[in-house]
Amino acid sequence: MPARTLPTFTRAEVEKHSSSKSCYVTIGTKVFDVTDFIEDHPGGGDLILEYAGKDVEDILKDFASSLRVCLRSSR
Repeated sequence: MPARTLPTFTRAEVEKHSSSKSCYVTIGTKVFDVTDFIEDHPGGGDLILEYAGKDVEDILKDFASSLRVCLRSSR
């Protein structure tokens, strides 16, 4: 079976996908279409839309760090 070639997106292309109808985010160099996840996000769809078309790597790192601190302090 031949390998599948994935599409590549420029930063400008990703930035165009910043609405509830088409919502992309990046984590580093990887692009994710999160449109179908907007309504299911535990933090609410507005949180995803706030970062639509942007890189969320630092936000995820901050969240993971905060979560580790909370888990440690609850022991």
